[in-house]
Amino acid sequence: MKKFYLLALPLVALALASCSDDNDAPVIKPTVAVAAGESDQTTLTFTITPENAEKCAWVCLEAGEEVPSAEEILANEANQASATESTTVEVTDLTPDTEYVIVAAVSNNDGKNTAVSEHVLIKTKEILYDVITFSDCEFPAGKNTNVVTGGGSYTDFNCVFQFAERYTMVGGCVVSDVHEINDDSSSSPKAYGVALAGDDDNKFLYVQKYSYLSSAEAAPAFAFADGEERVISSIDVMNSTEMYQYITIGWYSYDPMVAGDWCLLTITGYDAAGEVTGTVEQYLADFRNGESLALDAWTTVNTEALGKVNKVEVAVTWADTWDKPSPSNFSVCLDNIKMPQL
Repeated sequence: MKKFYLLALPLVALALASCSDDNDAPVIKPTVAVAAGESDQTTLTFTITPENAEKCAWVCLEAGEEVPSAEEILANEANQASATESTTVEVTDLTPDTEYVIVAAVSNNDGKNTAVSEHVLIKTKEILYDVITFSDCEFPAGKNTNVVTGGGSYTDFNCVFQFAERYTMVGGCVVSDVHEINDDSSSSPKAYGVALAGDDDNKFLYVQKYSYLSSAEAAPAFAFADGEERVISSIDVMNSTEMYQYITIGWYSYDPMVAGDWCLLTITGYDAAGEVTGTVEQYLADFRNGESLALDAWTTVNTEALGKVNKVEVAVTWADTWDKPSPSNFSVCLDNIKMPQL
């Protein structure tokens, strides 16, 4: 037995040495770096570079939000990236003029070792707009509108606002700077070119439809020349003095609106081929369900749902219960037609 013990001792020592070598082997930990790329109003890019990794993922959050742990980032299957080579990632549908934080995480050894990158901040760009304010429209001497005999137009940012004039009748799109409220139901409504509120030098667009002016130039619409198509983000809207008087105090044999009545503005977009791109609605008056709305201030209407448009058409409808005849004639005021710069 003693001889066996002496022969076995070197084997035990060798086994102990082998265990010691395994415990002292260096642990290769993963690392990851993120480099900022380009950004525009709604998109940003960044590059992830992992090393010694078996799994890699990333997260993009608005700055100030709580950043998840490495384990939580890696668990997001939708945001996986290559663990063996650099990957450029593009994130879309972001908010303009907003700062975002990008963090990547990696792991190896079946997830036992993890690491996260330094936080990288990227800001999306601000959207710049072209705005049609009508302020550059020149009026004939002594007038408060651009109406001239025979008709005419105003063009800004390649958008044409056309009107027609026949004797004393005017229809289509007129630029005006007249602001007045009529509170006397016995007086005739201001026929055209009058808005409810604003500075005397604040020009705006007065859109009017008269059934006896049926020419294309008298249509309640405006369009970009040469088939151009653009996104219109928003339009400011307000009742004309004429419509406001009809709605709130009536005139002559027409009574004002009562409970249950309403008046609706519909804005329709068309592409260069004449196909409808979308519609947007805004109530000019609403006396349903206890409401008492009669729009008497400039109200910004989001029109992005129209998409890219070549032409914009304006229509006004109202409840059949109102004793004013069907809307073959109407008017409404528009201003600040806002478009992202090309």
